[in-house]
Amino acid sequence: MTTMTFFTTPMARQFVGFDTLFDELNALAERKESNYPAYNIAKDDDEHYRIELALAGFSSDEISIQTEKGI
Repeated sequence: MTTMTFFTTPMARQFVGFDTLFDELNALAERKESNYPAYNIAKDDDEHYRIELALAGFSSDEISIQTEKGI
């Protein structure tokens, strides 16, 4: 029979169960947010804004723009 001893130092005993917490935090840090398509919102003046989209590979007839409630 093999006897195994874990957490022999008092400091190590304080962190029992934190490995899953650190795994969760690490997964959040590594998660990549989608930023497709790339865009810019430019302010022309106090009342006018311009939205610029990087839509490489699309022709103008493949793109449609819709507004809701005048926006």
